[in-house]
Amino acid sequence: MRPYILAVDLGQMNDYTAIIGLRRTDGSSLECIGIERLPLGTSYPDQVEHITGLARSSELSGRCVVAVDATGVGAAVVDILRPKVRPAPFYAVTITSGDTVTKQHPKWRVPKRDLIGAAQVALQQHRVKLPRSSGEAATLVEELLAYRVTIGANGHDTYGNDWRQAPHDDLVLALAIGVYVADATAQQAARLSVLVGRLPSVGLRASMGDPIPAWQQRQLCRALGR
Repeated sequence: MRPYILAVDLGQMNDYTAIIGLRRTDGSSLECIGIERLPLGTSYPDQVEHITGLARSSELSGRCVVAVDATGVGAAVVDILRPKVRPAPFYAVTITSGDTVTKQHPKWRVPKRDLIGAAQVALQQHRVKLPRSSGEAATLVEELLAYRVTIGANGHDTYGNDWRQAPHDDLVLALAIGVYVADATAQQAARLSVLVGRLPSVGLRASMGDPIPAWQQRQLCRALGR
């Protein structure tokens, strides 16, 4: 089992490409070793070269798993990226709105609820550790605090951030992809916990639009090492 996971949520013009590096520590704990957002407008060839450089770096080469959002235009980018990061195991994760996971290596189709559920559980269990002195870590915390799980009148769940608090959720999705793939490749049993209402110790907001109390925000920051 490789100790590092390099997770990427692809964007370009309107959304950032978010990159999060995770390192497996004791048991199922994950330490975040890097958080990055590429500048808006970065070309896809430049993004591919940057991600390739990270996967081939002295710290990660031969020791990492690469997981990339393949939704939409990401499918074309991952076709270019996959051979460049070999021999690193590569997972192209297409985010769906359904309720069924399909895994035909290296292409996975994963419902958004599963990805967000994996991040929720990891945060609740204090399994994710962020660096203390990082501007991007602060941005991730802001995105987490602004994130919502919404259940509509038709019973369908939707996911996204409150743009008034944080205009983007790219780092949240990169973290969710990284945690999900880390757990899946460690052959841990899936533990889905997509919660609504108050979310104790987790920086995700609930369907009714109520702000997370200050004490819960403090709990989240303590859990993330801030």
